[in-house]
Amino acid sequence: EVPELPRNVKIRKWMPQNSILAHPNVKVFITHGGLMSKIEAIYHATPMIGVPLFGEQNSNVAHSVHEGIAIKLLISELNEDNLFDAISKIINDSSYSEKIKKKSVLLRDQPMKPIDTAIYWAEFVMRYNGSKHLQNKGMSLYRFQNLLLDVVLVFIVVIVSI
Repeated sequence: EVPELPRNVKIRKWMPQNSILAHPNVKVFITHGGLMSKIEAIYHATPMIGVPLFGEQNSNVAHSVHEGIAIKLLISELNEDNLFDAISKIINDSSYSEKIKKKSVLLRDQPMKPIDTAIYWAEFVMRYNGSKHLQNKGMSLYRFQNLLLDVVLVFIVVIVSI
């Protein structure tokens, strides 16, 4: 429990992130930088403050910073002042919202809705009995070929014979 929270601050175990990001009053999204969070933020044109914790989050946040749609803060250096500064910068510097709005338009501009795409490909696979022609040819390689041991063996033979 955190005492004396402002009325607009809610602490919950889970919240519908996508629905919250869709609200027009959301101006900044503080995120760990997971891929789905990034996609949802871009979809709803909400600039981000990324606080990566592990895994791919660091590279996702770094990429978002490079694109000009996020600010990165390290969890080890996170405090009230630098969080306030990051929020203020995103709110006051219109380049963040302009860039993410452009990315949102690109993300939303699809020939079919994602659910229609999923249905199309599911039906396609059923129509063509598993669509073997779309499967990766590497799936049919022998294990030693998949690990490139045949190539390594050739190099070893060449090096030993020299």
